[in-house]
Amino acid sequence: MRGLCKDEDYAFLEKMEKQHEDKDSLEEQMKEGKDDRNRQRQIREQQERLKDLENCRKEKELLWRHHVAELASTQEQRLRDRQARLRCFRDFQRRVLGEEMFLNALLSPSWF
Repeated sequence: MRGLCKDEDYAFLEKMEKQHEDKDSLEEQMKEGKDDRNRQRQIREQQERLKDLENCRKEKELLWRHHVAELASTQEQRLRDRQARLRCFRDFQRRVLGEEMFLNALLSPSWF
């Protein structure tokens, strides 16, 4: 009887040891799964931050291009306005010079 009890004890202990090993293995698998999920989450968060930074950079670049185009347009308009004023002034000068030449010609003694 004693031999039979020893065999049962050993079988029970082996069974308990196997369950303990299975439990350790399961805990290790759970820990590995949790670590994997954490790594995936960190990778995903990093990718989201990079995507946000890229979107912000693109938006700033677009705003800068718009600003530069607006400045160029404004500068072109100023140059056109200045050109028109210069043309008007030159026309005025020509007219005044023409009138002066006409008056000088009338007042010169060669007419008399």
